[in-house]
Amino acid sequence: MVCGMSGVLHLVAISVNQIRTKRKAKALSLLRKRGFAAQSGTISLPGAEPSLSETASKVASRFLWGGLTTIPATAAYNNGLAGAFWISAGWVWPLFLLPPLAVRARGRFRTSHTILGPLRESYGRWVHALAILPCLASTLIKASVNLSVAAKVLSALAGTHPMACAIIIPTCAVVC
Repeated sequence: MVCGMSGVLHLVAISVNQIRTKRKAKALSLLRKRGFAAQSGTISLPGAEPSLSETASKVASRFLWGGLTTIPATAAYNNGLAGAFWISAGWVWPLFLLPPLAVRARGRFRTSHTILGPLRESYGRWVHALAILPCLASTLIKASVNLSVAAKVLSALAGTHPMACAIIIPTCAVVC
C-alpha cells in the first residue's frame, strides 16, 4: 500500500514538475536572450528554489525503493526465488520512472549526494535533521530484510540454521 501511494505521489509530482519546468524554461530562455548566462541543466533564476512537489518526489522515491527491495525479498524468504521473480516482474515500471527523476535531481542539486542534500539546501538544517530519522529507519529495515533473505538462501545451500547464517554473513564481510 505504501508503494502504491508512493507511485501515485510520483505521478502527481512529475506532472506538477512538468508544468513548472515549462514555465521556468520560458523564463530561462528570456534571460538567455537578454544576455544572462546560466549553467546547462540548472535553472539559475533569482530566488528560485525547489518546489514542495520536487522534494516530495525525492522523499517518495526513497520509500518506493525501500518497498521495491523489501517486498520481493520477503517473497523470496517465504516462497523461494519464484515468488520474488513474479513480484519483481510487476515492479518493473519504477525502473523506467526513477532514473529520469534521478538525472533531473542531479542536474538541479549538483552538490548533493543523497536525498537529504536538497532538503538541507531548501528548508534548512532542522528539516534535514528530522528527515534523517525516516531515511535511517527505512535503511535499517531494508538492510535487515536483505540480511534475512541472504541468510535463508545460505541456510538452504549449506543446510545450517538461518540464525547462524545471519551471523556468518556480516562476519565474513568484515573479515574478507
